[in-house]
Amino acid sequence: MNSKRVVKILIVVILIVIGAFIYKNNNKKEVINSGYDNSDKRIEMFKSKYKKAKILKTAEENLTTDDNKDLVIVFNDSEEANYMVTVVDDGNNIYITPKTRAPRENIEIKFKDIDNKKPMEAIVSGSKNGNTGYAIYRIENKKMIDLFGEGMRDCC
Repeated sequence: MNSKRVVKILIVVILIVIGAFIYKNNNKKEVINSGYDNSDKRIEMFKSKYKKAKILKTAEENLTTDDNKDLVIVFNDSEEANYMVTVVDDGNNIYITPKTRAPRENIEIKFKDIDNKKPMEAIVSGSKNGNTGYAIYRIENKKMIDLFGEGMRDCC
């Protein structure tokens, strides 16, 4: 084979590899940097209860009237939906709230003292297929109570 033909074949192969790489990266599901510490006792408790869950996002803040940080975890344990729980640490005991639906994409967890009194509220927002939504949650009676939301049904 002459050298021009080898160069042309090499260029075609390189273009195919680059095209495959771009296609693969454009069709990959969004991966969210969760930023959690595996040695955290709250994470260990969560993983013992939800063994097959993939943690997508975490954030911590004191969501109860004690002075301990609680951990909101958004996770996926099925193809159909994402869920979230709060792992509450009251200083003596740790418990996990029942799971509730969470956004599929662009997940954000923020905290705000909405009513200027304890406890702090968690604001969870996100999207699914271009539909956006958010909800404001408070921990009451060991559950995440949805105080107010807009569009969460369409983004979960």
